[in-house]
Amino acid sequence: MICAYVYLLVFIRILLADLAEKILLIHPYFRGITNPFGVQGAMVMAGAASLVGMFGNLVFAAIKRDRGVKVWSHLIPGQGGIIDQLDSVVFAAPIFYHLTKFFWAA
Repeated sequence: MICAYVYLLVFIRILLADLAEKILLIHPYFRGITNPFGVQGAMVMAGAASLVGMFGNLVFAAIKRDRGVKVWSHLIPGQGGIIDQLDSVVFAAPIFYHLTKFFWAA
């Protein structure tokens, strides 16, 4: 029993090391495709989108409070309305687009 346990530990460690080596060899190719901003640019864009998304949520909450509406739609049960789901995206997407166009345009 102990020999089987030790054998499995060694075997799994070898398999995981082989898999990790293959992933690390492939990873740089995908990083260039999926992230054109670089590491620092991606951090700036993510920070800007999340900050603007929070403001979008606050603005839509203020509009709902002003109108006296609890939920804008009952399309998604238990999740609030569809506008409640997309309020941060409505503000973050245009900012993300314009920052990308301004700083990283070809």
